[in-house]
Amino acid sequence: MTINTKNDYLSREFPMSDNDFAFIQTIAYNITGIKLREHKRDMIYGRLVRRLRSLKLQTFSQYCDLLKKENNTEHKEFVNAITTNLTSFFREPHHFEF
Repeated sequence: MTINTKNDYLSREFPMSDNDFAFIQTIAYNITGIKLREHKRDMIYGRLVRRLRSLKLQTFSQYCDLLKKENNTEHKEFVNAITTNLTSFFREPHHFEF
């Protein structure tokens, strides 16, 4: 497993600065109560990059600007993108192997 440094996020297809991730952490907490820690950064990048492509945006800064608008439909899309939408007790069977 490769551990990415914060600088790696600036050289990816869609640059995500520390400020972008901090904003995403804040808005995720404000909307859902979910606290996104630094170790979730790769997961969040992967899930939100689909939204950027769909919206034809070039950077996470542009996406953050969109999320700053209050009461917009992207808030729902954002929550759906960052959360796991499948809930079942045996969702991940490897936890129950003995």
